Amino acid sequence: MTTLTARHAGPGVGSVPPVLAVLRARGEESSGRAGLVLATGLSRVRWLGSHLAVAVLGGGLLSRVAALGLAVAGVGSAGTGDTALFGTAIGAAMAYQPAHRVTAGAAGACWRPRSSTPFMRHETEEMLERWAEHRKTLP
Repeated sequence: MTTLTARHAGPGVGSVPPVLAVLRARGEESSGRAGLVLATGLSRVRWLGSHLAVAVLGGGLLSRVAALGLAVAGVGSAGTGDTALFGTAIGAAMAYQPAHRVTAGAAGACWRPRSSTPFMRHETEEMLERWAEHRKTLP
């Protein structure tokens, strides 16, 4: 039972961060917080790509740590001291890396950027002006 868990449950958790990264990017864009970053000349594709790159790297690390934790728990609960489960668990985590990248690509493909209208650009300029005025009042 432990080997089944270490092979399937541990590595599978790494697919969650790319989906959350796209949702976070969409939330930042919808709330207007991304407007200040995108007003600097950074393209939306590079901005989303940075979110996804961090999520894919973090997801890979998360799946390895989860697999390692499950292997430690499996060896400890079995009481046999058989360390072959470590290689099996880490190998399973590594085997899921292409699936994590496909999940990130699918999540990124589902993302639809908010249209950049003149109103939005005007709103961003106003926010930058307010920030400049606010900075003048800081000590």
